[in-house]
Amino acid sequence: MRHATITPVARWSATVACLLGLTGGCGSRQSDSGHPPTTPPRTAVDPVEFPEGDPSVPAGLGGPGFTGEGWEPTEEVPLEGSPDAVRGGAVRYWVGTFPATLRIIGKDSTTTTNSLLEGMCYETLLGRHSDTMQFTPRLASHWQISEDKRTFRYRINPRAHWPDGRPVVAEDVVASWKLMMDESTLQPALQVVYGKFRPPRALSQYLVEVQCQDLNWRNFLYFSAALPIFAAHEIGTLGGSEFLETYQFRMPMGTGPYEIRDADVKKNESVTLRRRPAYWGWNERFTTGLYNFDVIRLMAGAEANYALAYEQLKKGELDIFLVGKAQDWVEDVPQLEAVRRGLLQARRIFNDEPMGIYGLACNTRIPPLDDVRVRKALGHLFHRKVMIEKLFYNEYTPLNSYFAGTDYANPGNEVIEFDLETAQQLLGEAGWTERGRDGVLVKDGRRLELELTYSNSVAERFLTVYQEDCRKVGVQLNLELINWATSYKAVHGDRNFQLYLQALTGLVDPNPETSWLSELADLKDNNNITGFQNSRVDELIRAYDRMFDIRERVPALREMDGIVYREHHYVLGWGADNKRLLYWNKFGHPAWYLPRTGSEDAVLSLWWVDPQADAQLKEARRDASVRLPRGPERVEYWRQREPAATPRQAAAPPAG
Repeated sequence: MRHATITPVARWSATVACLLGLTGGCGSRQSDSGHPPTTPPRTAVDPVEFPEGDPSVPAGLGGPGFTGEGWEPTEEVPLEGSPDAVRGGAVRYWVGTFPATLRIIGKDSTTTTNSLLEGMCYETLLGRHSDTMQFTPRLASHWQISEDKRTFRYRINPRAHWPDGRPVVAEDVVASWKLMMDESTLQPALQVVYGKFRPPRALSQYLVEVQCQDLNWRNFLYFSAALPIFAAHEIGTLGGSEFLETYQFRMPMGTGPYEIRDADVKKNESVTLRRRPAYWGWNERFTTGLYNFDVIRLMAGAEANYALAYEQLKKGELDIFLVGKAQDWVEDVPQLEAVRRGLLQARRIFNDEPMGIYGLACNTRIPPLDDVRVRKALGHLFHRKVMIEKLFYNEYTPLNSYFAGTDYANPGNEVIEFDLETAQQLLGEAGWTERGRDGVLVKDGRRLELELTYSNSVAERFLTVYQEDCRKVGVQLNLELINWATSYKAVHGDRNFQLYLQALTGLVDPNPETSWLSELADLKDNNNITGFQNSRVDELIRAYDRMFDIRERVPALREMDGIVYREHHYVLGWGADNKRLLYWNKFGHPAWYLPRTGSEDAVLSLWWVDPQADAQLKEARRDASVRLPRGPERVEYWRQREPAATPRQAAAPPAG
């Protein structure tokens, strides 16, 4: 999970952090990543001049004449993009708070914005189709999985090359893995995940092999479709700490379709991505209909000022906007003149992206939150039903699971309803029975006073309701609004918080170890921010790793969900099964708008500027009498995608 998405469409597989369940997301040894690669990358052969590869490399080692017999893939998968897409044009898109770093790995990098940058600028060995869940070629044209599922081999596409013209080679994969394993990147979940592999080996310029330390059904997924590939000749001599310092607000080379130039980074304002004309993959099948915009400007600020961004959208200073406030969607959007005239299009898009987690994270390392009775009492004071009805226009549903909206959710989880009497009883059982003169509960001379940290002022409208309900039973709840960067450091870095309003993306293939593994509880910069530790959950995590059959994984995760849920490490809030998009009527897109398992960010790689629609919009802006067609507000992926599909939540990846 990442804060508050995934797809080769706006990053399906690509995010180390999302697939890994890294924070905000979702996750040892002494690394030798400070050493140069074993053999220098080959530079003598131009991949453009020799598209089939270096003539000196035998066909059996991936060179010219390589047939792919005995390797995957054996069939083509459906296209992700539309063959009708038109390349060109620009788009302005709001991403909220400016990230603390532009790096895609390491300390402070596990946000959805970093994930988005990774999916556009970097590539993995393989992609993964967001509908069928099949693996697809990317930097690697072919792959093999050994019969015992412990050894993976990949054949690098000889046409793949870096922006400096050098070919992508097997040593780049080796160097990238070493960087992930360097503890000085200060992202311990990376070592949890990539420590499952032995050091990969370059068998030739084009063939790379990796063996697994242990059997794990997710190993192939992670090494193939989550490991971002960096250039060995650029990062191979850097240790983790050097990498963090060198690339704080600039990015190492990537092989992806977009680049970010130093001059295009406006701190606390915007980051501009530019489509690379010389990108190696433009003639590959997997780019059909994707990566269409010439320029993508990601708008951001020092704070996530939603209200300001919404006004910018209405003024035409933004092009596509996720309407995050239910009141705006229900009351304001239908009344906008631009919406009535069809200049602005409103869409509620339903797909199968998991809901993720939204709620108040409890730091169980410190009293009184180390007492489960206190934590459960706080849940009974969170009047979700009234908040959803009165503040959110019934646009959301309460979360009663950490895998909400999927087959993995435990149907037996107790629904925590608002109940002042039960909350008071639980607090009394925990020893909070006396009240001071100000009405606040006291125990052993200490007041029951808690600090709730949040970074978005929009949340105050329901947090103040919660504050008042807590006061009714003697809990003094202090609300502290601080900027996102400060809150991120306090919560994910220093673990210096009591309650924190947290939003995490969900995963199609859950990775519970990076959120609930006991050994991460007291380490910094990982998803286990609440300090969760449970021996049975650790057992289930280890067993889950070997469950290649999804029919085994479902009951295992349901049991795990039940255990974690009963510990009440979060006061869970609510989620939505759709995305509310508002956009200016100049874009083309597939009929299904978004990938089946993708987030709203996928518009940046899936949509395009339609020249005819753009011209009509400009005319309508000049002439107030012009009205444009208004499309349907509700769009369901599974009704639009051909062939017709049905909602699926727990799709199984291929064996391996």
